[in-house]
Amino acid sequence: MGLTRTSFPAWPDDRLILAEHLWKSGFKARYCAEQCGVSRNAFLGMVHRRKWKQNPDMIDGERRQERPQESRVRTRRQRMLAAKAKPRPVRVIPEVKIGKITLMELDFDTCRWPVSGDGAATLFCGRTRATREGAVYCPEHHLLAIRPGNPPKLRVPA
Repeated sequence: MGLTRTSFPAWPDDRLILAEHLWKSGFKARYCAEQCGVSRNAFLGMVHRRKWKQNPDMIDGERRQERPQESRVRTRRQRMLAAKAKPRPVRVIPEVKIGKITLMELDFDTCRWPVSGDGAATLFCGRTRATREGAVYCPEHHLLAIRPGNPPKLRVPA
């Protein structure tokens, strides 16, 4: 003797009326199930079988308040487009007067920015470096070497 769909106990009419009213008033499934005295899954199964639709304008039995347009959460794409629309600050890099020196002529206080050549024939800026400890370039080349937003990593001379 097998169980058929009709052999399961039916929901009482008063429970069905309460469940339908709660569901269509916008209450969550967990709350509706607690009020009807059944599990959440049993409640959702009954809602599905009866094809009840929840009113999207209701939340917890009250009319949903429309949020103002400007307070809505922006999507990631909207935030990225807004960030691109903002003008970026322009860094003014002064023209550098270069004194070309070879690798053998470099000393502790000269700028090590390569300006021309390849390998052993490379020529360097040779201007006096910035007075900041650990700097390897003159102030003008330092602006070219350091990207905004990335703090420079100081190296301690050995």
